[in-house]
Amino acid sequence: SRHTVHIFFKALLESGKDVRSLSHLQIASVGQTTSDTLKQYGVLPDLQAGQESSRGLIRDIDIKDIASGKALIPHSELALPVLHKGLVELGWKVTTVSIYRNIFPKNLQPLDLSRIQAIAFASPSCVTNFVRLYGYLPKDKLFIFKGNETEKRYNELIKKQK
Repeated sequence: SRHTVHIFFKALLESGKDVRSLSHLQIASVGQTTSDTLKQYGVLPDLQAGQESSRGLIRDIDIKDIASGKALIPHSELALPVLHKGLVELGWKVTTVSIYRNIFPKNLQPLDLSRIQAIAFASPSCVTNFVRLYGYLPKDKLFIFKGNETEKRYNELIKKQK
């Protein structure tokens, strides 16, 4: 995610290194937003998933027959294991590092949803936090999901609501 990129490069700089220390590595991105954030640090990803998701990245690595090796996946503590598992299945040795926590905002107040027609969720944790805040998923709204895992989380929670 873009948050991971910002935190990773802040830590890299604080360690006394800069982007040059990554020059021997191949860097992959799960989507355009992450790629755009990498560019802010002077990094052009070697591979960006055609379908913006962990599954899309795994599929592209498989289709392009990229030789397995070692992979580092920095992520939030709520990251799903999809990318890790998929790379392991392709023969990669994977190290994951949780570098930040997703925290539910304090004093967050629900909005009046009566005038809202559509709700967009960017991650599974957004769906979870929406239900935490509102107590339910409204049935009269159009829902838009970024990624299959986000839609999967929505479907899990809507089933519990019935």
